[in-house]
Amino acid sequence: MLQKLVMFILLVLAASIAWADTGATLLADPEQGLAPLTVSFTIDSADTPAAYSWDFDTDGTVDSTEAQLTHTYSTAGTYLATVEVTFTNGTVTLHQNIIVESLAVTISAEPLSGKAPLTVQFTADTSSEVPLNYAWDFNNDSTVDSIAQNPRHTFDNPGDYAVVFTADDGHGRNVTKALNIEVASDQPSINITSYFPRTLAQGEQDITFLIRNQGREALQDVKAKVIGPGLQHISSTAIEELGSGDEDSITVRIKILQEGTLRGTVKIAGTNYPVEFTVAQTVKYNPDELQQLLNQLKAKLQEQEAIYADKKAKGFGVTEVYDSFKSIKEQLRSAEEKILTGKLAEAKVSLDLVGTALEETKVNLQLAKKQEQTLMMWLKDNALAITAIVAAIGTLSGIMIKLTHHAKKVGENVKQKIMVKRTITSSTHPAPGTQVIKEVVETSDAPPEEKKEEEGKKDAKG
Repeated sequence: MLQKLVMFILLVLAASIAWADTGATLLADPEQGLAPLTVSFTIDSADTPAAYSWDFDTDGTVDSTEAQLTHTYSTAGTYLATVEVTFTNGTVTLHQNIIVESLAVTISAEPLSGKAPLTVQFTADTSSEVPLNYAWDFNNDSTVDSIAQNPRHTFDNPGDYAVVFTADDGHGRNVTKALNIEVASDQPSINITSYFPRTLAQGEQDITFLIRNQGREALQDVKAKVIGPGLQHISSTAIEELGSGDEDSITVRIKILQEGTLRGTVKIAGTNYPVEFTVAQTVKYNPDELQQLLNQLKAKLQEQEAIYADKKAKGFGVTEVYDSFKSIKEQLRSAEEKILTGKLAEAKVSLDLVGTALEETKVNLQLAKKQEQTLMMWLKDNALAITAIVAAIGTLSGIMIKLTHHAKKVGENVKQKIMVKRTITSSTHPAPGTQVIKEVVETSDAPPEEKKEEEGKKDAKG
């Protein structure tokens, strides 16, 4: 029984809500227009609502509880107006989109920069079908300088001007826009004599400008700025003071964003100068292809080293090629390291140098001639053997000298002994003869050992 009662109540509520949804409509007039847009809201319903709750911009805040009302949208945009309507038999929420437009006006100027006096043509384009009122303020001093749609104005003095444009339809709807006009001096005090480099690569680059102060007064804190399509200014050095007639340089760092011919402007001391750069196309290298080229060059090097060893063994004059091989091996090692670290452009340069060097060594090996064996070349090639032989001869000579000296000593001793014996034999008087033998023995040059031996014999005889 309870379940049937609950089902009945739910059916009644659903029916009442469905009746309320289909029986009430939110009307807005107008639903679209230019800002500020005032919209009238009404509820079209067969039954009289008991209460209203309006939210005109869906911000969750109740803006009004009146039955019929108007609301003004001052800013362009799309809004969802919402009203919660309470009837005696239920509540329903109604929605309505409101589109608020702005005045569609586009302004332009030609030229945007130049030397004083500079005459500029201004243009205002609009798609609005209603008549508009125009107002131009050429120097941003809050004073209207022209009310024409497309005026022409001359800027007599150098400087940067912020031009302000306003258009309205006479009913409170308006639009405001602005643009900048740069007016340079007719007689610039700065003259750019040169700038370099003019051929660049993508990425950050330093450009040096040589400038001269051709004015009558010294300039303080002189800097430069490079602008243009594909050119991004990063920084500039500064000249603290540039006297009249003085020359100096300024270095500007820029980032190159694209390839091809880039034209831009450099601004120095309020003066604009055109500049042009040529940006080389970026070459992209494949690491696998570079590794393959590296392996090929290594194989060629091994081939040439084998030819070198063979020709050297056969007596060809290839000694100078050895130093080339050492340099080539170092360049190959450097190229391999650059490939591994991702410096592919540098690796390609190293490999190209190796290829050229290998071609040169190949030609040198082909042109090498067999050398004639001269005495000096033979001595150079056999220097170690000759040194060993000389050392051996020196040793033998020392030994022979010692042997000869010793033999001479022995001969002299024998000779003296023979002389002594002859003296003893020739003596006919024993007593005096004995004295003679003693004197001869004492005066002989025999070594001490022999003298002792002789004295021992004499003592034995005595």
